[in-house]
Amino acid sequence: QIPNENTPKKQRVHAAYQAHAACFLYRSSFQEKLLSRQTSIAKMGWPFCPSCHSTLSVDASGSIRCSVCPYTSNLSALPSLPTSTTYSTATPVPLWAKSDAEQLALRAAKEPSRATVEEPCIRCGAPEVGFYTVQMRSVDEGQTVFYECPDCKHTWSVNN
Repeated sequence: QIPNENTPKKQRVHAAYQAHAACFLYRSSFQEKLLSRQTSIAKMGWPFCPSCHSTLSVDASGSIRCSVCPYTSNLSALPSLPTSTTYSTATPVPLWAKSDAEQLALRAAKEPSRATVEEPCIRCGAPEVGFYTVQMRSVDEGQTVFYECPDCKHTWSVNN
């Protein structure tokens, strides 16, 4: 209830005291929030806003500003200046921009290398061929072995 002139004096004084106390508590909590906000950048971590956690921006004069909320500060108000170092990695060069020798080396490196076995090629007779195995049938049967000759590129398979 809002006291008026018909309210007894004791109640009016009590209501005024409560209003004054509430105002004092609000003002002191506001001052505490403002003080903690100024030092909370160090706690929160640079470069994030202590109010809304958005990224802060700094201009040439040292003013710190949040683009989302009304938070502002200055670098001189911080206990220590924030520092961070970033390093860029080399930009990858596209394949078409490399020399012909580099392109051939990259293509050769990307080709799968096969295990080799000393078995002659059935077409050209090369003494060593590459091979790999695949489980093509049910588990209780053997794997299928695929052979490829590095000289003539002939491919054949054997069911074990």
